[in-house]
Amino acid sequence: MTPAAFDYLRAESLAQALEALAARGGEATVLAGGQSLVPMLAMRLARPSRIVDIGGLRGLDSIEVAGGVVRLGALVRHRVLERDATVARHLPLLATAAGWVATPAIRNAGTLGGALALGDPAAEYPAVAVALGARLRLVSLAGERWAAASDFFHGAMETDIRPGELLVSAEFPAAAPGDGHGFAEIAERRGDYALAGAALSRRGGAVRIALFGVADATLSCEAAARVLSDEPPAAWDDALLEAVCAAVLDEIAPQAADPLRARLAGVAVLRAARDFLGREPPARRAA
Repeated sequence: MTPAAFDYLRAESLAQALEALAARGGEATVLAGGQSLVPMLAMRLARPSRIVDIGGLRGLDSIEVAGGVVRLGALVRHRVLERDATVARHLPLLATAAGWVATPAIRNAGTLGGALALGDPAAEYPAVAVALGARLRLVSLAGERWAAASDFFHGAMETDIRPGELLVSAEFPAAAPGDGHGFAEIAERRGDYALAGAALSRRGGAVRIALFGVADATLSCEAAARVLSDEPPAAWDDALLEAVCAAVLDEIAPQAADPLRARLAGVAVLRAARDFLGREPPARRAA
């Protein structure tokens, strides 16, 4: 199939992009890396009247660390997140997840902001953002606002972005001594959409777990997180992890797309916890 007709604008400044978005309201769509939008246009799952290409805007691909916070521009590529030394040091969970995004070709072109703004429930970054307590910066002609990742993802391809807004950056708490993370993804083949996945973080003794690929939205797994938060990692033995797996199933089953994904969610959390402990590191993909 071919896309429906649309106007195209390659923005030369942030102000021009915001003006173009405001002029069409909810009928305009942003193009960043295009790895999700282009196929959706071809299948006419997306039918915008205008596409605003922000791929050439300067300053939206920055990586900054200050005051215990890592600020990532919306145009930072997946490949950069996977390989950048600053990201690996301060956001190891995000660096790990980036290596699991689709295929090398997509990782070379796709962007952090595009993945977050799309809100695909099977994508890695929304879960990582929720697990790490990230904040997202949205700008429009009316000004700017911040949205917590935990409140940002509403459903399948539904986010808190309002008409005329552009996601320009994300802030993540930088990893501190004593923090840890775990990650696991289950898919039929490398590069396929996840059947289930889990992102786990531990900061100051508190554990957060977010699931992807399980339901029509990114899910927080609070019951299992409480079980792990109540015990130091040294006490995360097989019996405790089995109890965590059961807690995931009980909590997620009503929201899961099907019973299989609910069970796989428990397995993903189990593997993520073992990854945290260094028992079961997720395999890295070949470049």
